[in-house]
Amino acid sequence: MHTALCAFDNRGRAERARDSLLQAGFASHDVHIEHRHAPAESSGATDDQRDAADRGVLSSFGHFFASLLGRDNPSGHADTYSQHVERGAFVVVVDADDSAQAQRARDVLQGLQAGELNVVERRGQEPLREIVSRRRDPELEHAPGLRYADQD
Repeated sequence: MHTALCAFDNRGRAERARDSLLQAGFASHDVHIEHRHAPAESSGATDDQRDAADRGVLSSFGHFFASLLGRDNPSGHADTYSQHVERGAFVVVVDADDSAQAQRARDVLQGLQAGELNVVERRGQEPLREIVSRRRDPELEHAPGLRYADQD
């Protein structure tokens, strides 16, 4: 499996990239946009509570990219893309079954003037859709390899 990642400065460009990838034949469960969600301002929250929530959100980006690219990823891409998200960029991530499909994803993304575009071979690692599913359902966080029927 290969994964293409690229950063966009704004949501509109990232969404156009996602739409272009879908039009190019990539399955929707193989395309993901990672971005910084603004933490909800709670009128009763103290500055320390908001700072702690912000640190937790920022830490989750690092966990996402480490899960995707491997904890010991020597390329440094996990840190690079985490930093993009921390700065407010939108990172488009797409899984490809083989190098030809990965090249097609790269071509689509380059045509959209993507910043920081990389394709990484992720042999033997979990598909993007499983990592994203676990994030959406915290009870699955410790159940790697569990698949939903509609993910096949």
